Amino acid sequence: MKTTLLSLLFLVSTNLFAQITTLPYPPGLMPNPNNTKRVIRVSPDDHIWTGYKNYGVTEYDGTSWKYYNDTNGLPSNNVSSIAFQGNIKWIGTNNSLFKTDGLNLTTYNTLNTPLPSNNILNLFVSDTTLWVATDRGAVSINGSSFVIFNTANSPLQSDTVLCFAENTFGVYISDSKGINVLTSTGWKGTSPNISPVYRLTSDQNQNIYSYNYQIKDTVFQKIRMQSNPCLFNNLVVQPINFLGATDPNKTFAVSNYSNLNDLYLLEFNSQNSLSNAYPIQGPYSAALANDSVDLFDYNSLGELIFAENSSDIYKLNINGISPALQPDTCPYLDINQVQARVWNNGSMFYDLTGNPLYEVPKGSGKSSIFAEGLWIGGKDQQGKLHLAAQTYRQSGNDFWPGPLDTTDATINPGAFQQYDRLWKIERYTVNEFISKFQDGSVANGSYTIPSIILNWPAHGSGNYSRKLAPFIDHNLDGVYNPYDGDYPDMKGDQMLWWVFNDNRSNHSETNAQYNLGVEIHGSAYAYNCPALSGTDTVINYTTFYHYDFINRSDTDYHDVYIGVYTDVDLGISLDDFVGCDTTLDIAFALNGDDDDSLNPLPHEDDRGYGLHPPMINLALLKGPEPVPNDGLDNNHNGVTDEVGENCMLNYFISSNNDFTVVGNPYTAQQFYFRMNGIWKDSVPLTYGGNGYNPSSTDYTQYMYSGNPYDTSGWSEYHPCTGCSPNTPSDRRSNVSSGPFNLPANGIRSIDYAYVYTREPNFPNGQLTSFAVNREQVMRIKHFFESDSFPCKHLIGIDELAENNFQLKLYPNPAHDEIYVSLTDKVKGKNTFRVTDVTGKNVMPAFVVTTSDFRLNISGLKPGMYFITMKNERTNYIGKFVVE
Repeated sequence: MKTTLLSLLFLVSTNLFAQITTLPYPPGLMPNPNNTKRVIRVSPDDHIWTGYKNYGVTEYDGTSWKYYNDTNGLPSNNVSSIAFQGNIKWIGTNNSLFKTDGLNLTTYNTLNTPLPSNNILNLFVSDTTLWVATDRGAVSINGSSFVIFNTANSPLQSDTVLCFAENTFGVYISDSKGINVLTSTGWKGTSPNISPVYRLTSDQNQNIYSYNYQIKDTVFQKIRMQSNPCLFNNLVVQPINFLGATDPNKTFAVSNYSNLNDLYLLEFNSQNSLSNAYPIQGPYSAALANDSVDLFDYNSLGELIFAENSSDIYKLNINGISPALQPDTCPYLDINQVQARVWNNGSMFYDLTGNPLYEVPKGSGKSSIFAEGLWIGGKDQQGKLHLAAQTYRQSGNDFWPGPLDTTDATINPGAFQQYDRLWKIERYTVNEFISKFQDGSVANGSYTIPSIILNWPAHGSGNYSRKLAPFIDHNLDGVYNPYDGDYPDMKGDQMLWWVFNDNRSNHSETNAQYNLGVEIHGSAYAYNCPALSGTDTVINYTTFYHYDFINRSDTDYHDVYIGVYTDVDLGISLDDFVGCDTTLDIAFALNGDDDDSLNPLPHEDDRGYGLHPPMINLALLKGPEPVPNDGLDNNHNGVTDEVGENCMLNYFISSNNDFTVVGNPYTAQQFYFRMNGIWKDSVPLTYGGNGYNPSSTDYTQYMYSGNPYDTSGWSEYHPCTGCSPNTPSDRRSNVSSGPFNLPANGIRSIDYAYVYTREPNFPNGQLTSFAVNREQVMRIKHFFESDSFPCKHLIGIDELAENNFQLKLYPNPAHDEIYVSLTDKVKGKNTFRVTDVTGKNVMPAFVVTTSDFRLNISGLKPGMYFITMKNERTNYIGKFVVE
């Protein structure tokens, strides 16, 4: 977490709750349900057994209750643990071990057995062996055989034993100082210095889990349960903080979420990734899953039985309960190997409290970017500066969600609330809609149009613009109506769209005196092409961004700049270098050494990329139109004032995280200076050193513009002739495009991408990581400039109708085989490819020269597929369904 940031929490409630049944206590027959509980266990016959601190044990068979205490055979009412061995029930107390088979009652203590202590702390059944944890060692009981393990005869680090677990490797024994493993050939290994563990569980993969560790054999590693943060609606996303050990066999655990008071039932898949989260309605304390007590278990139906240590007992079944969030409201771009948090307020990629949320590769727990902020500023005809910029939102806000009134550039509270969200659309959803419209399923009502298509924010109401989120107008009537065949005009395999403005209130981030009155349409998108190889795979590690800046004011602006502020934390935050490449219009960040695991901050001990770390690039793809005939080569192609010229990477500057003249800006003028390559005290950026030299006139627009591995240029490795490399640190940088004009009612746009590259086999070097980086960034720029993205597979209704006329598929739906028939128009040598709705190849490409053939589809799962036919002249697409 960045300690310079102020904590902010934004909560959005959800109405989807898991309802809980309270088990019925018969009045007058049971102890008060508020009596302190210590353990809950469900026996093989689904009876619920509860142990109390001072009131013994209760047994509930679903209808009636039984009560065991010191008046009917139990040696003590202070119960710590319960275990089951066939039809035998073992109960541990602070004054002996108790056994019952329903008829006979037996007490084990230090007087009649070799038990070293009567204070029983935990019980565990392993086959025919009962393991007993005491404050004087561990005991295994097999029939009449007792074996005692303590610090005198074993590697146990403490005689206070807390719990046990078992897999095929051995029995794991947790004491108050660590965990040891007893195998068939002896003791194996000792745990690192960890907190006392009160509950251990095992899974089908022979892993043992504790509160914060996963253990494979004797290898201990911190738990990092990979989660889908979209399960938590718009709550501020932080790593899951488990208050109780998970039970991977059952896949469920109750957890408190972050620092909030909400409780969730968490569901994990076989890869220990969080697959669902169900909000639990009710005043349930986090103590219900506290690691020092065992107050949850599961019956044979998978229902969760749980309690707080001083409350009723509850039963919960999640069957039929909806997860916390629907996919089209998920604020993450997460279709490929990047999981990036998108905001609708000019900020990006972090949780607003200090944690980075640009994870790449997805699921790794590693992040390449900490935060991003959007900047725009220009001057009116009187020379007054109008500016809006965002960094971390710790000082205030310059941007707010929603469109602006087209007559006076204001926004009312209703519009603010209506547009305070992001709309998320998937390519397969659009493709399916197109197919269903074409085959008549939309018209006849047999197909339900997804809400994201039906409610796409294409038009505003009242004085708000009729042109908001882009859409394909199938019947060209200018009105968005999916029942007419209209659908969202999306980029990529997944896209998020949002609208925001700078005119809802005063600018408290920059303290700018004058707002611009701009409405901004934003979109973030990505492609997922898992079948690619070689250089093309970079598309799976890239995210794209497009912004339209619409001037809703009646003021013409000149000398306008658009800036993107990026705080790059490439894994570990304090060891980065930055630079730029004007020939590619990119700003890049790389590790300052070849090991991104050195010297992490305390909260970053598992965030480093390790040896041969990656690079991250901000690649300008297309900028705003420059001032006509300005005499500048705005796009670095050696030509000035050509037709179609755009402002590209016109300035790059890196700053320190401080408030010196080369540090963080805090006035509107300083923000504007930064986009113009000027330091806070009006001194222009100069070549060499740290870019600040008031006595130099060697001005430049680009800081660290040299190849990091070439001593002839200016880079962080070679800041000046004869100088040592800079000290790697926490870098912040700005790219900006301009100057340009933004007239009243005018629109200017910008496109850029973040490109992650890595050469994992060689250290940083010109012929390895840096060369690979340049090659892969050039690949992304080629995809964008030629509009030739790999696996691009968005079809149009008219195109599909024509294609199906040329490419006939029957029967459709099909089972094991489908017949493909071509019209005379497309007979010849054709290449065929079959993909699913996400664009993924589901069988190898093949060539056919006949006009009709049969296709074996017996290996395909039920669902919708597309078959693409391509020859030297054209290509056609058909669809079919496998039942």
